[in-house]
Amino acid sequence: HVLFDNLAKFLLKQDLQHDAELTYQAYIDLAKDNIWSARYSLALLELYQRQGKFASMHNLKNDYIAQYGLNRHLWAQAPIEQQQELLPHLLSFSDEHSRRVYANAQQQLAGTNRINAFKDAANALDTYLQLAKLPQATQLLTKDILTDEYLYADANFEAQQFRQALTSYKAIAYGEPSAEKLPEQQSEQQADKKPELTASNQEQLTPEHARLKKQSAYATTVAIRQILQPLQNKADIENPQRQLILDERLALDKQFIAHYPTDKRALELATHASQYSFEMKNYQDLSQFTEFILVAHGV
Repeated sequence: HVLFDNLAKFLLKQDLQHDAELTYQAYIDLAKDNIWSARYSLALLELYQRQGKFASMHNLKNDYIAQYGLNRHLWAQAPIEQQQELLPHLLSFSDEHSRRVYANAQQQLAGTNRINAFKDAANALDTYLQLAKLPQATQLLTKDILTDEYLYADANFEAQQFRQALTSYKAIAYGEPSAEKLPEQQSEQQADKKPELTASNQEQLTPEHARLKKQSAYATTVAIRQILQPLQNKADIENPQRQLILDERLALDKQFIAHYPTDKRALELATHASQYSFEMKNYQDLSQFTEFILVAHGV
C-alpha cells in the first residue's frame, strides 16, 4: 500500500490529479478487505471534493458503506481500533444517503415507483440505524435518532410494508416489544386491559419526543387496519388469522385510548371499538368503551 500511496502523492505533486485518482482506485479495487482500502477511499473522496465531483463523491460514499459496513468481511475481522476508525465515516455517509433517498421518495407520484422508492428509503434508514445503535456509536452521534426511527417506520408504511411499519411504530410509541411474546399473545394480554382516563406520564419527554411517540401511537391503529384490509372479504370471515388481527386492532385501539384519553381521536377509536364489540357480542369491552365515551362527553 505504501507504493500506491507514494505514487499517488508523486502524481499529485505533478498536478496529475486524474492519474492520482486512478492510482487510489486501483488499490481500492485490488485490496477491498484491507483497512488501507478504506483509508484510500477517504483520500480519493478528498480529491473528488477539491474538484467539485459531487456525483463521484456520492457514489464513493455509497461504496464505502457497502464495502466496509456491518456484516462485511473487513468489519468482521477488523480489531476494535479499526472499527472505531471506520464507524464515524459509516455513520456520516449512511445518514446522508438515507436522507437523500427518503427525500427522493417523497418526490415520487403515487404508484409503483413511489412504493419502490420508499422501500429503498427504508433499507437506507435501516442501514444507518443499525450503525447508530451500536454501543460504540453513542459518543459519535450528533443528533437524536428517534426522528430517524420514525422516518424508518413511515418509509415502511409508504412502501406498503405494513407489518414492519407497525413493529417500528409500536417500538417508538410504547417501547421495544418483548421478544418472547408472540403478537397474538400480546394482543390477548392487552385486550384484557381497561382503557384508562389518565394519560401516561409524559413529563420526562422533550416536546419533540412526546410528539413523535403520540404520532406513532396513532399510526399503530392505522397500520393494523391496513394489515386487516386484505382480509375483509366474506371468504375470510372464518380465517383464524383475521381474528388474530382483529384482536390486535382492539388491543392497539385500547392502548392509544389509555395513553391519550383526551385526544379527540381516542373518542373516535372508542366509538368504533364499541360498534365492533357490539357486533362481536363482546359485552365486557362494549361496557368499557361505552363508559369511556360517556365520561368523555361529561355524562
